[in-house]
Amino acid sequence: MASRIARGVFMLVVVNMVMVIIYINLLGSDVTRGLVEGIPSLTKRTKEKRQTVTLVERGPDPTLCPGITRPMEVPDAQIWQQVGLGDNVYVFSAFYDDVGTSAIVRLVGLAVWNSVPLLCQLWFKDTKEVQLKEIQARVDILKESHDRKYRAVYIKCDLPKKRRPYAVSIVTKSCEKPLHFFPVLYSEKTSIDFTMCVTPLNFKYSRAYELVEMVEFNKLMGARKLMFYNHSTGSNVDAVLKHYAAEGSVKVVQWHLPMKVDTWPPSKEVEVHYFAQIAALNDCLYRHLHSSKYIVFTDLDEFIIPKVGQNWSSLVQKRLSVKPNSGAFVIKCNFFRKEWPKYSENFTGRSDALKYKSIILLNVLRESSAFEHFTRSKYIILPLRVETVGVHKIWTYRPGYSTDKVAKTDALLHHYRDFEEPNDKKKRISDKYAHRFKDKLLVQLRSTWAKLPMVPLNIPLSNYSMPV
Repeated sequence: MASRIARGVFMLVVVNMVMVIIYINLLGSDVTRGLVEGIPSLTKRTKEKRQTVTLVERGPDPTLCPGITRPMEVPDAQIWQQVGLGDNVYVFSAFYDDVGTSAIVRLVGLAVWNSVPLLCQLWFKDTKEVQLKEIQARVDILKESHDRKYRAVYIKCDLPKKRRPYAVSIVTKSCEKPLHFFPVLYSEKTSIDFTMCVTPLNFKYSRAYELVEMVEFNKLMGARKLMFYNHSTGSNVDAVLKHYAAEGSVKVVQWHLPMKVDTWPPSKEVEVHYFAQIAALNDCLYRHLHSSKYIVFTDLDEFIIPKVGQNWSSLVQKRLSVKPNSGAFVIKCNFFRKEWPKYSENFTGRSDALKYKSIILLNVLRESSAFEHFTRSKYIILPLRVETVGVHKIWTYRPGYSTDKVAKTDALLHHYRDFEEPNDKKKRISDKYAHRFKDKLLVQLRSTWAKLPMVPLNIPLSNYSMPV
């Protein structure tokens, strides 16, 4: 009897010693140390901005990646965040994409692509199933990288049926502690007909007069919401954007890139093409996948002018009646040269057009011929019918949909550009078609500028320290 008791005590002592040794080893491990220290990498600083993530205890399956703590509150931080310990892959946003036969999470990123596989860590709030699931990621490299170091990419994560994640992290190996978590953004259905997506603002953009006219004219055409991606702007443009955001017609996404970008004067050390324009345009597409019936893509100095009815709605309804399976309406481009002589004839409201530096009303000389479709074109899409957009064309449609090449008798893209060649002998034509919207536009310009009395119409680029 005594010997049994002695053996039992001995075994209990041995078990306790083993548990102590395991605990001490865990305290020294990277995983446990990260948990004890609050996972400092989750607050990685990018452009003086932090992503704050609330962490809670693991879900009901403690055997799956026990070293990772489940995120609870994951904000849309609008920060480019790196994947892994290198600088080869950055991710900006993640979207729930349920268009098609099976739903996926689609992340928008930039990458120096190589053969390193990526894994999706999908986070769920279900109480009856595991809350973390790892899926092999699929990566699509988007076009128009222009041979720069970083290229726009989609990182795709297939979803289990009937499950909707609230967050996702991207790692390079199974059960790796993620550097960041991304909220999965769901585009909710709304009654918005037209949303505009605009190429990133850059080079300390300070032409407030151009911005106000662009916003007001496009609102006349039917835009209910305009999306701006802000890389670099002047204080006057910041004030205009703040005004429109308070009004509810504009939303600004901060777009501060973690790699070398274009500067003025130009630099050869550029790592991504034109402020990651392709990534911005496709981020905008998926932010409005369900929330907008149509999305219009242009630059600040471009205007889609309908010649059918008084707005874009009349234009797209006519085009759909001609080609019901259209996924995008591609508009021919015509240059209106700003260095050519201004419109000199008198018209009602001319003094205000001059006062507010109206580009549309004072530049009526255009080149005699338009470009062919897909050369400098811009477009209007039905977002549920398009998977990937480019600068001047659609790169990928959803099955069953295609391009509608809009005749210039139905619409024309007015591109107001200064080539700094005033004596160019190219044939020119006077085109005052946009003046049909003159009275309504001037009413809007007067009203908006009356609310911005202290905002300079322009801040010359020369006022800034170079390069910008």
